[in-house]
Amino acid sequence: MRRPRSSGVTWRSIRLGSTISLRSRSLGRVAVIAATAVAVLFLCLTSALPQMISDRAERAEARLPRTEFLAENSVPYAEVSSRLTLPDGNEATTFFVAPGNAPVAEVPPPPGVERLPTPGTYVASPGLHKLLDSGEVTLPGTPVGTVNDEGLRYPDEPVAWVGVEPQDMDLSEAAYASVVFTLRATKTHGFGHSRTLPASQYQINDLDLDNAVKALLLVCALLAALPCLIAATTASSLLARQRYVSLNKLVSSGISRRTSRIIAATETLYIQVIGWISGVLLSPSCASPCPPRRGGSPGN
Repeated sequence: MRRPRSSGVTWRSIRLGSTISLRSRSLGRVAVIAATAVAVLFLCLTSALPQMISDRAERAEARLPRTEFLAENSVPYAEVSSRLTLPDGNEATTFFVAPGNAPVAEVPPPPGVERLPTPGTYVASPGLHKLLDSGEVTLPGTPVGTVNDEGLRYPDEPVAWVGVEPQDMDLSEAAYASVVFTLRATKTHGFGHSRTLPASQYQINDLDLDNAVKALLLVCALLAALPCLIAATTASSLLARQRYVSLNKLVSSGISRRTSRIIAATETLYIQVIGWISGVLLSPSCASPCPPRRGGSPGN
């Protein structure tokens, strides 16, 4: 008969500790929850960082012009050239498309673009549309669509696919004074590297991060999160000790030392769980806007 009674006392103590935590408005508890959440946030972001980098590299690779060393007239192709410009200090990648041996509509478009633009039209990303609306940049032609997320390395990346005539592919640098990188026009029949090519024809780079890089990212995350974890654990222990001492004053009122320890432990565990849950819930919102990398070639 003693075991059920002891179990009932334990559950009542746990409920009492949870109630105390819910009703508490102490700044110390808020600080512990915040420190724990920040530490967990660092860990979550770093664990997701390798995949974020790989995804970004794959998106950039998927829009690169593909030639595959085919005979000139074996399949429909378009002339494609790209330029990296810096309007107002921001990167903007522009792909110029001109008809080759067939209309551009016969060439499969890259991800994020419904169809390649014909001469005199262009397709721009939402980030570039903002720059166009503000007058910071201009593009020749008429807008006929929008580049969706599948064609962007990061959400606000300014990218445009501009249709031009073949004779207009080689624009003078005077027309694009802010051009910092230009790729020559290539005969393109698709986009992204084909996985069916023999290795002797084209060597496809592995987009996965090395294990050493992943390990370095994990170590950096631990070093960044360690102070927050230590602060949160120390503060939680101090709060638990403070609660245990205050509850011991009520032992004379009938509360046993075991009950006071259970209440203090429950309150500490509750604070830690709330901090961990908060950090996990915050990590997706912080990881979604993958920031742009300064410099580099178009599409990378």
